[in-house]
Amino acid sequence: MAKKKLDKNTLKRLFQNYIFKYYKFRFFLVMILVIISALSGVASSLFIEKLIDDYITPMLGESSPNFTPLLKALAVMACIYIIGVVSNYIYQRMMSRIAQRNVKSDS
Repeated sequence: MAKKKLDKNTLKRLFQNYIFKYYKFRFFLVMILVIISALSGVASSLFIEKLIDDYITPMLGESSPNFTPLLKALAVMACIYIIGVVSNYIYQRMMSRIAQRNVKSDS
């Protein structure tokens, strides 16, 4: 089965006649939310490394470790995850509504 190439004219028409005409603000909001979601995913991965190296490993050698800094770091990590989940939810919801309106208007 031959793979079809993306027609640039069709993509240009889609953006000019549909997305930028009816959903300009939502399109840019979705793009910002996608970037925030991706950055929160990257930040959470990097934060796990920092969490282990800076908080958990030094506490292994202590006889009575202080968990307060670790709990604060976990709270920051939870906020990063929450921001990622909320932005992902919002942009997925917006995209599904746009798609449903498009299908509804074509029917």
